[in-house]
Amino acid sequence: YTVTLGMDNYVLIFAPAILVAAIFTALYGKVYDQKGFGFAIVPTLVLLMLGYVGLYFFRTTVPVFIASLLMMCGFLGTGAMLGAKVGEEVTVVAPFGEYKVKILAVGRSKDN
Repeated sequence: YTVTLGMDNYVLIFAPAILVAAIFTALYGKVYDQKGFGFAIVPTLVLLMLGYVGLYFFRTTVPVFIASLLMMCGFLGTGAMLGAKVGEEVTVVAPFGEYKVKILAVGRSKDN
């Protein structure tokens, strides 16, 4: 941000955006659980792209914060959706049999 946007206060912009995006990602997991991967991945990718476009065009503090927030929500949300999908699809083949990989997470799963 300092070089490309000429902003020295980028920590005040980026840190709150990361915190809000982390909360968004945790809450957005419910959408994945209820609607599935195909539905849940599209909004996160749209948020990511909107954030990228906003960061390309904006140069002042408030619009850069909003674009950073969109970008981080999209980035963290997309990563979470992809990680959840991998957790559903991966099967480990071992010499003594096949096993479904159990991804440990906080909260309730669909199986409970």
